[in-house]
This record gives sequence, structure tokens and C-alpha cells, in this order.
Amino acid sequence: MAEEFFYSAEVNVQLLISLMKAHGIRKVIISPGTTNITFGVSVRNDPYFQVYSSVDERSAAYMACGMAAESGEPVALSCTGATASRNYMPGLTEAFYRKLPVLAITSTQRFYRVGQLYPQLIDRSEQPADLVRTSLQLPLLSTKPTIEAYAVKVNDALLELRRNGGGPVHINLETNFSKDFSVKELPEFSVIRRYVTADAFPPIPKNIRVAISVGSHKPFTAEQTEAVDKFCAAYDAVVFTDHSSSYKGKYNVLATILATQSDATEFDDLLKPDLLIYIGEQSGDYYMLGKLRGAKAVWRVSPDGEVRSPFGKLQNVFQMTEQEFFTRYADTAPSTEARDAYLKSLLAATEKLYAKIPDVPFSNVWVAKTTAPRLPEGCAVHLGVSNTMRSWTFFKLPQSIMSCANLGCRGIDGALSSALGMSLANRDRIHFCMVGDLTFFYDMNSLGNRYVGNNLRILLVNNGRGTEFRMYSHYAARFGEDADPFIAAAGHFGNKSPDLVRHYAQDLGFEYLTASTKEEFLQQVEHFVSPEKFDKPILFEVFTNPKEESDALRAIRNITKQPATKPNPATKPTPATKPTPATKPTPAVKPTPAVKPQSEPISQFTIAPSNSAVKATPAVKPQSELISQFTIAPPNPHSLPKIETALKTQPTPQPATKPQPKSTPNPAPVASGKKFELRPMAPVEQKKNDLTPLKKARLGFGVLRLPFKDGNIDVQEVRRMVDEYMKSDFCYFDTHPAYCKHKSQSTVRELVVKRYPRESFLLADKMPWPIKATSDYERIFSAELKDCAVEYFDYYLLHALSEKTYQMHERFGGFEFLKKLKAQGLVRHIGFSFHDKPDVLEKILSAHSEVEFVQLQINYLDWDDPFYQARKLYETAKRFGKKIMVMEPIKGGALANLEKFQIGNLDRATFARTALRFVASLDVDVILSGMSALEHVVENRKTLAEPVTLTDDDKKLYPQIIDAIKAAHQIPCTACRYCEAECPKKIPIPDILALLNNHRSNRGENDRSYLGRTRNHYRRYFFDGPKASDCIACGACARRCPQRIQIPEHMREAVKLFEAK
Repeated sequence: MAEEFFYSAEVNVQLLISLMKAHGIRKVIISPGTTNITFGVSVRNDPYFQVYSSVDERSAAYMACGMAAESGEPVALSCTGATASRNYMPGLTEAFYRKLPVLAITSTQRFYRVGQLYPQLIDRSEQPADLVRTSLQLPLLSTKPTIEAYAVKVNDALLELRRNGGGPVHINLETNFSKDFSVKELPEFSVIRRYVTADAFPPIPKNIRVAISVGSHKPFTAEQTEAVDKFCAAYDAVVFTDHSSSYKGKYNVLATILATQSDATEFDDLLKPDLLIYIGEQSGDYYMLGKLRGAKAVWRVSPDGEVRSPFGKLQNVFQMTEQEFFTRYADTAPSTEARDAYLKSLLAATEKLYAKIPDVPFSNVWVAKTTAPRLPEGCAVHLGVSNTMRSWTFFKLPQSIMSCANLGCRGIDGALSSALGMSLANRDRIHFCMVGDLTFFYDMNSLGNRYVGNNLRILLVNNGRGTEFRMYSHYAARFGEDADPFIAAAGHFGNKSPDLVRHYAQDLGFEYLTASTKEEFLQQVEHFVSPEKFDKPILFEVFTNPKEESDALRAIRNITKQPATKPNPATKPTPATKPTPATKPTPAVKPTPAVKPQSEPISQFTIAPSNSAVKATPAVKPQSELISQFTIAPPNPHSLPKIETALKTQPTPQPATKPQPKSTPNPAPVASGKKFELRPMAPVEQKKNDLTPLKKARLGFGVLRLPFKDGNIDVQEVRRMVDEYMKSDFCYFDTHPAYCKHKSQSTVRELVVKRYPRESFLLADKMPWPIKATSDYERIFSAELKDCAVEYFDYYLLHALSEKTYQMHERFGGFEFLKKLKAQGLVRHIGFSFHDKPDVLEKILSAHSEVEFVQLQINYLDWDDPFYQARKLYETAKRFGKKIMVMEPIKGGALANLEKFQIGNLDRATFARTALRFVASLDVDVILSGMSALEHVVENRKTLAEPVTLTDDDKKLYPQIIDAIKAAHQIPCTACRYCEAECPKKIPIPDILALLNNHRSNRGENDRSYLGRTRNHYRRYFFDGPKASDCIACGACARRCPQRIQIPEHMREAVKLFEAK
């Protein structure tokens, strides 16, 4: 049977062909070659296209000119590499001057090969000015963001074929020579249309939420404002603005205060219109820009007619004036019963938050809040960018004020000069310029211009650095004070000198004012904003500090969590923040030799060096008591005496890594600069436990499923496992208070911490849940440090985040606690493990840029599973630039125990290797394996010794295994035993589920006989303990299960199968 061919698997080819069809490009002339096979075969097998052949590319281009001229339709050309495309040039030049819509698709090898002497490859990145209207380099595509971005670019290119009379367009199509032509249907890609005044406009559906977003915009005329207001009245629409928008009409909404809230679910619906109409240029409001990306559809209106898509989801571009657009739609609008309902809802929501704004620290935010309502009528305000623009955008300006900013490039280099130019153009108006210190000093020479007049007033907020980079939510905040020297450029220009700007301004004829506290500011501000013109320009220098700037932003972003307040800044001045000539580094904090009581706050917490003795408790508490207390009680009482006894009675063998004697003290905690840091490092020889990219994933030891013997951890086997693992060039242990029946941490202490130097391994621990009070964090963390006998954790996680637990940690301050621990050197890196949907992960990462890593459940069974959505979780974490620690790569051993399916005669070890190889082929940092035998450690180390690239056989094997597992209806239990810990009846749930899985996998072959044997096994195993029939269906287990298993249903199934008389 002959092989069938459909569309190429190369996504860029699919994208181009799909949009060609959407834009009515049917005629294609193909010239022979290899490089254009993926495109040529794909269109040849699509009956939509009319495909022609031409050996000579020069002739093909002229054929296209003739076809386009006669039919009035666009015509596409396709050629291979080498000089084939050069032969299009005469015909394309003809098309350019005749304005004929000819699309030249030149296929090429990988772009990175250009200029590297690869055969049959030339540079097509530059085109003569009179050859084509636009040229696009279309690369191979794989990720969703790049596919969406290039969909916009391809739409833009294809629209140019007909725009303003039309003309030729060039697309250089990269190929990887894929042999896969199995794609039977093209994916759907966003299609963008362009309309001009003479076109029939698309209708605006009834009963949808419509909003207009205005970016940076020239001042509106009265006619433009009237047209917008008329449109809004007709469609119950609103106008979202910032201080660069210039719109002053009735429907103006400054919604930044809503968009900025870290817990803004209350307002999300208001900020996600069904249709967003975008006018103007760049926005000055990052928060609204992000929120409005949730709009379902976007239209852009501009006389330039350019395709611009800052919000995504662009559908239509209207090349016309805004007045024409809004007037036409308003005149043809259907009647609506809503009368400004959307506007009223938004204004009510903003006023609600304004009423609850707390008394923030002395900062740019406080200055803007205090100054904005005091500005004189009819003045002009020019804002600097970043922290200045953001702080002022939180607050409304009087209606008569003209405001703007340099948002074209959003640089810091010309704010003062621009404000000076404005003040010279209109000397009758008072012009205010609000800037930060780096912006000021960058452009300070403009103040010496001899034309500076008395209508210019400058407000300089001087915090001695680019404080934007020290804000808690900024990407650079993770570096703390290390960001100051180079990222934030601190310490220049006198380092907050109280004299430098004073003398400079006064010598140039400015009146100089200054303030370092709220009280001082309030004494000066009325003079600064006076509507009276004085005989001199004014420079008002305000000194703030980075911490209070960051705290103020945090407060303004968390108003929804604050009770209503009535701030009175005049009566509550903060202590003076005196400018200082230099900032001395804080000396290192030395650990004290004793542990303070757990009741003391964590800020005072220290711990003894790890080589100090840790006494075991004389007895283990009853299991029922352990279960009820493990989430908040100190875990040390649950340590196994038998472990410690065994260790004391047996000599410690010397592992291959030659650990130092256990008397070697652990190093004191340090905040930065050591080899454990995640920051990029110089390309030196790889050091142990350095997370500098190795181009291969590292194996982590999940201390979760250790082997047990006679009801206790098998110390000898675990010792051998640890010693084998410590031979690795990277050693990362992952523990938790509840793992291994509450014995994981004590095992780490006895078999790792006491036997190996602290610097030879990394240790990760987790904050369990539920948290019932803020004080739980300190108590649990101090107990974890004590039970592990360490001074710090290298990695610390909020455990098992979901929507519910995230809200719990937000309520009690979990993320703040993590940052506090890191600042004190008690943890090195902070993150969380996660069990929920991709949108929840994106929500958390958007709100908490301080997170450095996430721990995700990733394996090939869950990769494209509609419930687990591991692929989307992985892509979300990568998009936010987070490091990824993988858990459940073998799904609790379930992906190793597959011999029963008899797939290719593979054994258990091969199945385990196959699962690990899948995860190792991804761009992840640590792969945690809950190893339970020495052979697992040996095999896993061998599997991950080198970088992994999946073979064709691998890629064929995964679908076979997935199909076999799904056919057996396996319960996806990983034996984490979280459910067992929650169960009030202490039922060994994972053991029962394992028996059910075993039964499901083997039924069908002598089913009755096998069921009988399984029942006997069940009765022997659960003879005198809790069993499935003890389940009361309370649901606590299901709520705790990371795999979302409906456990009570399976308990009923087990009763029916195994306990029936």
C-alpha cells in the first residue's frame, strides 16, 4: 500500500498554508528543489490550492505577474535554496512597480547556518528597496508564544499584498527537512483582517462587554471626544486610560488600582471585556496591559493601519481616523437597555479601593498620592518612566491637567529635556516634571539651558539608585543588595548627597526645596504646587529609601487584604530618612551554638552546628497521635530509635566519595556568593552541586519511599543507597516531615547530615499544610531544621500548592515567610511544589516573582493527559523563567512495574529507564526519584549520567505504553500516603489501591480463580487492622490526594471485590 502524504509536521509550514487559505491565496507556482519539499508537498495535497510548476524561477515570477494581473488575485511562488530566489528578482521588481500581489516564498535551511559556508545557502535577510513591500523571516516554531507571535507577523505580511494598492511580499521559510507528512488537518490560527472606510464593517454583537483602551495619545479634539462618548453610550462601553492617554471624556476609567491587586480575582471579570478596541500607541500601564490581555477579541483603530498586537487576540485593524470609526459604529448601533452600567461598576470598584488605601511609607507612591490632588488647574505634568510612571498612575489627576510621558521607547534619557521643551512651547502654563534620580542625573545638563523659564517645576525623588530594580516584585529583587552595584547603579552622583543637587540647582537660578520625611514634604508641597508663578523655576528634591519604596508598592498592591483605613499623613510623619554619603555592608551573622526556644520569633532563631549531638526520644508516639500532629507539631519526636541504635552499634563504612569525619563543622549560612547560587557563573570546571546549566538533568534523591523491614526503615539498605548516590557529581536530597511515616527527616539526619560534610550535598525541605495561623510557619520550620540537624536548607518549598492552599498561604503570609527565611540565610532558594491546573500556576508565578523554582509532576503518562496537563505546566514554568524540579517521573514506580503488559519484552529496569529518559530530554534541572532499593540508585545514576535525546524508537514506545495502561484502567496512585495521613480511620489506602490495580491488570485471564487468590491475600494482609469497609466516605483523603483520585469510590469497589462473603 502506497504511503499517504498530507501536511508537513513543520508548524511554520502549517501556519503559512492555513493563513494563505484564510486570506484567499489559491494560486501557487512551484519550482523544483529539495528545500521547499515540506511546503510544496503540503499545498499539493490540499485541494484548495491551484498548483502550477515552472522549472525556471525567473519565468515563474513573470507567470505570477500575469496571473495576478488577469485574475486580480494574489499568486504565490515557491522555490528552493541556493540562487533560486535571486532569479525571482526581475519579476518581483516588475510586480513592485505595477503593484501586483505576488507572494514569494523562498525556502531555506536553518537560519543559523547562514554565513557559515554551508552548501546551497545564501543570505536572504536584506532586500532591495524596490523589490518587495515587506520581507519576513519565518523560522521553525514550537512554543505557543512564538507561534502566536508569528501568526501576527504572517497575517501582517499577507495583508500587505493588497494594502494601499498592493504589491509583492517575501517570506523566507525555514525548514528542517521533516519527513513527517502525517498531519491531516491544519490547526486553527488567528486571522487578522484590515478594513478601510469604504469597506462594510463587521458588526459588534449585542449584549457583550465592550471597552476602549487608549495608549499614549495626542490631545483629543472636542469632536474626537464627542465621537468616543457617543460610541460608549450606544454600546455601554468604557475607556481605559493612563496618564499618557489624553482622553478627558465622560467614560474615562483609570483602573490601575484594580489591575495591580495581587489578589484581584474580585475585579478580573471587570477587566476582561469581550471586545477591546485599542487606539493610540504604547501604554504607560504595565498592570492594565497584562490584565487586558484577557480580552476575548481585540480591534485596533489607527490612521496608519499597521498590525500591532500588544494584547494578543487581534482580529481586525481599521485603517481610518478614530472619529470616523466611532461615529460610524455609533450611528448604526442597536438600541441598548444598559445605561452606563459597565462604567458605574468600574467606578464603584475603584472608589471602593481608594477608600481602603493604607497609610503607605514615605515613597514615590506616597508623594504621588499626596501631590496629585493638589496640582493646580490647567497645569501640565510630564512623568518619568518605571517607578515614577507606575506610582502616579495609581492616582487620578484633576480633569483640566494635561499629562504625558516619553513612552515611545520608555527610556530614562530625555524626560527633563522634553518637559523643558513643553514649558518653552507654552510659557503661560506651569509645567511639572516628576522624575527619579537616575533619570534626573542622566539629563541634568538640560537645566543649564539659558531658555529655562519660571514655569518649570521639577520633583526629584532621590533614593540613590534605580529603585525599580529593588522593588519586591521586580525580577532583580531576588539579588537583594547585590543588585545595587550594577543592576540598580547605586552610589553614583554623590550617593544621595544633600548638597550636590542643591548647589547645582541654586547656581543655575532654581529655587531649591527638600524633604526627607512626610512632615517635611507637607511643609513644602503647597509652595511647590502653587498656581502662582514665582520669579524662579523650582526643584524639589525628596529623599526616600529602597525598602520603603518597595513596602509602599506592596501595600498598594494588597489593598484587598487591608481593612478600610482613614490615613492622615499630616499627623503620622515617619522618622527622617537621612541621606548618607555611603552605605556600609551589613556584617555576616554568625550562628550561635544553641537553639533558642521555639516560642521565640524566627528573626531570633539560630541553631547549633550540625555536628552537635541530637538526642533521640526514648519512644515513638502511637500512630494515631503522629497522624493528627504531623502538620504542625515538631517532627523530631517521630524519629526512629532503631535507626539511631543501629547506627551507633555498627561502624560507618567509607563511601566512595570519601566523606570527611562527622566532626567537620557545617559552614555558616551565607546569603550569596557561594557555589550553591542559582545565578549564572563563569564557564569554569563543573563543581559539585552547582546548578549552572549542564545540558543534562540531575538526579535528586526523594527521601519518600525508603525500604522498610519489620515495620521500620531498613537502615542497612538505605545506608548503601545513600553511599552509592553520594558518588554523584550532584547530590540533592528532598525530604518532608510526613514522608516515610514521619521518619524521612531523621533518616536524612542520621545517614546523610551526620556522615557527610554539609557542603557536599543539597537539602530541600517543605512547609506542610494546612497552616492554621501565621505562627505555625515559624514553629514548623524551626522543628524541621532541628530534626534534620542543619543550620539552613538549600531549597525550601511551600508544599503541594493548589488554588486552595495558595489562598491559605496568601492569607497567612507564606511567601513573605519564605523571603524572610532567605534574607536571614536560613534558606538559600525558595519555591513551591504544585498540584493544580496551568492557569493557577500562572496566577501564582505572576504574583510572586521572588519564586526561584517550581516542583512539578512530569512524566510521559501525564504529559498530554487532559487532567494533569504536565506539558502546559512545564511550558508555563519555562515561560516565567523558573527552574524546574521534577517529581513523580516514574509515577511512584507505576511506570516501572509494567511487565504485565508485555510490551516488546521489556523488563522493569527498562521501563524505569524509559520513564526517566523522557523527563531528562526536557529542559529541567533536577529529577527527583523516590528510590527504594540500591539497584534503583545504581540504574538511575547510569541513566542520567549523560544528556538524553529521545530516539525514534523512544517516541514510538511511549504511545504504546500509554495505550496499554489506559486499557487496564489503572488508578494513578503514587503511594505518597498523604491520604493515609488524613484518614480518621487510618486505612492503608495506597496498599488497597495497589491491590485493586493488580486485580485490574490481571483480570480477564481465569478471572474467578485470580480473584479468589487476591481475596485471600487481602484478608491476610488486613486481618486485624483497618480495611476498606472502615471507610466512612468523609472525603478527607480525596481532598488531600495530589492525583485527585476519588478514593471513597475505590474503597467501595474494594469492599465489593475483596470483602464480599
